[in-house]
Amino acid sequence: MSDAEKQPAHQRDARAAGSVVVGVIYQGVYILSQFVILAILIREVGEERLGMWVTIYSMSMWLGVLLFGMDRALMTTLGRVAFNQPAIARRVILFATGFVLIGSGIAGVAIGVFGWDLPWADQVLNVHGETAMREATPTAVLAMLMTAASIPLVLSGFILQAYQRGATRHLLGIVSQLIGLGLLLLGVYLDWPLPWLGVAIISPLLLGGAFQWVAVLWLWPAPASGGAVVAEPRPVAGHLLKTGLGLWIADVAIVLMLNSGAYVVAQAQSAADVVPYGAVYRLVGPMFVCFVVIAHSYWPAIGDAAGAQDHKWIARALRHSMYLMAGVWLIGSVGCLLLGNPFIVLWLGEEARPGIPLILAGLAFALAIGMYHLSVAALGGLGYIRVQAVVSLVTLAVYCLVMWLCIGHIDAVDVMWIQAAGIGLVGIINGVYLVARLRRTNSQTA
Repeated sequence: MSDAEKQPAHQRDARAAGSVVVGVIYQGVYILSQFVILAILIREVGEERLGMWVTIYSMSMWLGVLLFGMDRALMTTLGRVAFNQPAIARRVILFATGFVLIGSGIAGVAIGVFGWDLPWADQVLNVHGETAMREATPTAVLAMLMTAASIPLVLSGFILQAYQRGATRHLLGIVSQLIGLGLLLLGVYLDWPLPWLGVAIISPLLLGGAFQWVAVLWLWPAPASGGAVVAEPRPVAGHLLKTGLGLWIADVAIVLMLNSGAYVVAQAQSAADVVPYGAVYRLVGPMFVCFVVIAHSYWPAIGDAAGAQDHKWIARALRHSMYLMAGVWLIGSVGCLLLGNPFIVLWLGEEARPGIPLILAGLAFALAIGMYHLSVAALGGLGYIRVQAVVSLVTLAVYCLVMWLCIGHIDAVDVMWIQAAGIGLVGIINGVYLVARLRRTNSQTA
């Protein structure tokens, strides 16, 4: 594929659809794995240590900011040049990977040096049992180190997505999830302590990233004909940094809002109270991971269509995405309201029963995530970066202020509603801006 004309609309549709279908299957395997993992852990380690693990896992996801926006920048910048400018594509991949590798390496060293001295048990995780206090520090540090090590590997999945090979990415993810689940079952059989069970749970990040890098090398763009230099490295790096920085600022805000709930609940109440919150988070998980799959499947295709000035396809893709997300949310909401409480009691026990108010907050949370991801995919694909950074940063500041002021007076229901409000507000503002820009573009080209 050597030029934009060889990437027609029907091909973008087929690749996006394939990515969505396989991605939904992958996320189904992921969610099923999480259900099995939590069901095993609560029986093996008890309520307090399970709540501690859920909090640690959520906090380890904060390290996603070490991608520095390069994941989204790849889907935006690489998505535009992947099929028609192989020399630039090579430089984009190499620069993004090297940049992330340096950042994650520095973070890994810092965690290894300073992480062991942090007051994990009492001040961070709020646990009091003897076993939980003994396991808190090694579990947290090992989880953080594993996650930091996986960050450069995770980048490979976004490279595949930029080449519109989302189906390949998700198939390899399925394999890694199944291997990780097997490791956990082996650990339970051999009676591993919680720190090593945590390593088994996080192992799919490392395994999936390694498998995906093999696929990236298979797709590695060939150099320009005759070895000619098509673009200077500095402009490529500068553009990628500019794009990545804006997306990184937006990503930091959402990562913190998305993954801070368990920590806030642990601080406001206790580690044991994280269990119902974590159960609802995973109950609505199938919906919002489907939203991520849909958004990421269309993101690079939107960028490719924008480069070809195919605005009709962009409008149609966004419309179909909204219908698909709305359908998933409505069906999921009915299922959660009717079956959520009995399912969680059967899954994790009576102590994990969330109640309808927490489930309703979880459904609002899932809807907010859907609005956010669709708006970000559209704005990112079209190259409108700055608005996301500004809106997300301001919203994060307000979110942190509200949580800080209310920390002594809120429970899990309040926390999830505040999360939904913050993320939903970003999605709504992004959507309003997107509609205005598309209308302006259409009026100029009419």
